[in-house]
Amino acid sequence: MWSLPELPPGKEHVCENSIGIGVHIDGSFAEYLKLPATNVVPLDDRIPDDWAAIMDPFGNATHTALSFPLLGEDVLITGAGLIGSMAVAIARFSVRDLSSQVT
Repeated sequence: MWSLPELPPGKEHVCENSIGIGVHIDGSFAEYLKLPATNVVPLDDRIPDDWAAIMDPFGNATHTALSFPLLGEDVLITGAGLIGSMAVAIARFSVRDLSSQVT
């Protein structure tokens, strides 16, 4: 396991001293939530709350679905919750042959 001073950039999540929100400390179902300032991203007021609420699961689904080359492959996504359902939609869209639509 890595420790913080020797972590490669972008690998902070594998630090042995990492504290997971909702794992090691109360998460979003708690009455109050304490977050590091680096976890808070201000959003433009023009973004509706219901859009903002799905940004994290949509980002997770997008990252997961597009982490692998999908074209011509069979895809199995287990779990039909929010992230799984979004991953299905992303995978279905990303394997379509859109070359005929390119002008």
